[in-house]
Amino acid sequence: VMSEEECTLDQLSCRHGEQLPWVHSLSSAVIFIGAILGQLSMGYIGDLIGKNQALIITLVIVTLSAFLSAIIPTNNATTVYSTIITFRFFLGIGLGGIFPLTATKSSEDNGDSYGLINPVRAAWAFFWQMPGTMAPWLVGYILSCDGNLSVSYQWRLILGVGAIPPLLSVIGLIIENYVHLPDISYISYHNKDDHILLSNSVYDSHSSTKTQYEESTFSYWTIAKYLISTGGAWMLFDFIGFGVSLSGGEIIDAISSSNHDNISSPNRIQFVSSRQLIAASMGIPG
Repeated sequence: VMSEEECTLDQLSCRHGEQLPWVHSLSSAVIFIGAILGQLSMGYIGDLIGKNQALIITLVIVTLSAFLSAIIPTNNATTVYSTIITFRFFLGIGLGGIFPLTATKSSEDNGDSYGLINPVRAAWAFFWQMPGTMAPWLVGYILSCDGNLSVSYQWRLILGVGAIPPLLSVIGLIIENYVHLPDISYISYHNKDDHILLSNSVYDSHSSTKTQYEESTFSYWTIAKYLISTGGAWMLFDFIGFGVSLSGGEIIDAISSSNHDNISSPNRIQFVSSRQLIAASMGIPG
């Protein structure tokens, strides 16, 4: 998008990928702000209305944000970037909400008759993030091979194609709601005197020797320990993973020895896209 065709500075600066400071800063920041809001809200909404329904809402937000950001931006460069940045915020909400919902759905929906969740299914759900990360670069590489397409059409097509996978997921979830059993929670909670006690093997082994207050406290800290360790790992992943994913192209472009000074030239797009595909593919075995 940031090219001499959508320029907020002089043509020479835009030719090298430079734009007004607010364009770079806001386009990177808003998607993270939206992701934080999505992660905090969509998991809770999933508890209220069911994970399938919440996931449909989340994916609809992603679909509409990607599609509208491809067709609505028009007029001058300032309007184009302002519109895209606005939709990137909502796109971030959707992407952030997908994380807690897909992990829960992929593991719980494939649990056994005893209520044991399947962590392998959750791992497979996150595995597909890497092919998804690679897809825009592959599409960009293919589109850049067509010399008749302008840069404006190329980035609009990339954003528009990005709306297809979440749309297909929405259709699949709607079909599943009609042909599949209702959501099943494999972790049972029992309300007793306003205390929520987790019914699992760890709790059961201590229930006969502890008072109700001790049982509740023990259960709380047992769960909190796992939540803190899991949340800490996610925080470290988000710092590194999201930053590299969103800025990977810029990083590769900055350290490369490409001789093409026009950031939107087909040769430079192919150069950066091909190397970003290689770099992103390293996440598959990881």
